[in-house]
Amino acid sequence: MLPWRTEISPTDDVVDCTLKFVPHGAALSVTCQPHRGLERTLQTSLRLSDEGYRVMPHVAARSIESKSQLEHFIRCCQRSGITEALVIAGDGPTGDFYDSALPVMREIAQVTSGEMEIAIAGYPEGHPQIGRLELLEAMREKQELASSVVTQLCFSAATINNYIDSIRDAGVSLPIHVGVAARVPKDRLLPLAHKIGVGPSTTILSRCGPLARRDFKGGNYSAEGLLSGLPPAKIAGIHLHSFNNFAHLSWTNLSNAKELAG
Repeated sequence: MLPWRTEISPTDDVVDCTLKFVPHGAALSVTCQPHRGLERTLQTSLRLSDEGYRVMPHVAARSIESKSQLEHFIRCCQRSGITEALVIAGDGPTGDFYDSALPVMREIAQVTSGEMEIAIAGYPEGHPQIGRLELLEAMREKQELASSVVTQLCFSAATINNYIDSIRDAGVSLPIHVGVAARVPKDRLLPLAHKIGVGPSTTILSRCGPLARRDFKGGNYSAEGLLSGLPPAKIAGIHLHSFNNFAHLSWTNLSNAKELAG
């Protein structure tokens, strides 16, 4: 079975909800959002790590206010036993200290002597502000410091497969964890997908054809069909976007991402 990790947002109640619905020992990632800031991500990650979860915090370069803040973040993670971070540029205006992921990755590698694993973002449907060739070149540049790629949410297996082939052809050999949506009601999923910048694959869900009917069960999205179209040999794991919709997830089998997603 493919390993999986569930992405959550650091809302005020997320720790209590996680303790209520998510088994201890599960792998989680904690987002970093401009309106909440890096400190909220850090405190949420530390609390969940202390409760026995395997946590990967997101580090958004443009949310970092100073070099000392980043160093504090890294040291706190080390003391709490957090050994991996997902480093992204982040949304919003260019930060005063870091405007992209690469210099943050270099700082993490230096402070931890290369002991902290660093995941980087992948974009199966491209990026609205960055060309595909530029994205590939940036990924090649980051590869030396990175441990894996976590792709943005996508609803098309064909798009994901083509993307994996393209970065492999470009010389990127990092393990790939594919971003998919967990069990979320349709009327909530589509607005959220558009908000985070998911591309044309959302049109599949908006239509009333056989693919859309396959992907929704009882009004909730199911990624089971999507996952069946991804050859296991191509991917290292599943990155589930929960949108903090814990009550609708099935946690009966920690090794089966299809159960959680479907």
